[in-house]
Amino acid sequence: AALLGDADGTSSSCLSQHSLSAVVNNDAWLDAKDACDSFDSQNAGATVPHREATSLISHSQVGSGAWLLRLPDATVPRSIIPSDTFLSACQHRLGLYLTALDDVYNALEERGVTVTQHQRLG
Repeated sequence: AALLGDADGTSSSCLSQHSLSAVVNNDAWLDAKDACDSFDSQNAGATVPHREATSLISHSQVGSGAWLLRLPDATVPRSIIPSDTFLSACQHRLGLYLTALDDVYNALEERGVTVTQHQRLG
């Protein structure tokens, strides 16, 4: 009731809807961070320590996905991203296997070069 305007708690909240929804969003983000930390702790021998938590933090930053909103424009030089480059960038952002590089990594393995899961995940 202390957050409400009236003593009986019937008035609208003094807090904005934006502020209240931020609490829910922050709680969900902290749950996701805990899940990433748990996954990382179970994979202590991974090539890249704290990979999932680092990725979550990096991708949560303001503007980190702005490049996905850029529309291709033939009048602007280099604004049209080749499909394989865009696919690799999206897969990298999502922590997926980089399918555009499969042929390269498979050829390296055939020559006896060790290719790690981390490299295939970008």
